[in-house]
Amino acid sequence: MLKNGICLLPVLLALVAAAPVQAARFGGDFAHPRQLLARAHAAEHGRGLSLNQAAAKASRQLHGRVLAAQQVRRDGRVMYRIKLLMANGVVRIVYVDAQTGRLE
Repeated sequence: MLKNGICLLPVLLALVAAAPVQAARFGGDFAHPRQLLARAHAAEHGRGLSLNQAAAKASRQLHGRVLAAQQVRRDGRVMYRIKLLMANGVVRIVYVDAQTGRLE
């Protein structure tokens, strides 16, 4: 029994290690558990945007393709840093306020 458990350990570790890569490949929103809890709390109280919503909003308003998105703190506020590829080939970084949805 113990021998079988030990054999499964490398497989489980490989799956856990591959989760961020798979989430990114398929457009998932992989985040640290604390980030997920903060988003869930904001959603419960009817305020704030998710990382996916912020990326979609930036893409839609600026007509760019999202290359990367992450949650950051800026001036004491929770912000989303969105990296966009513009139609002219320029890479642009914008910040979206997680609470208000305002682009900066």
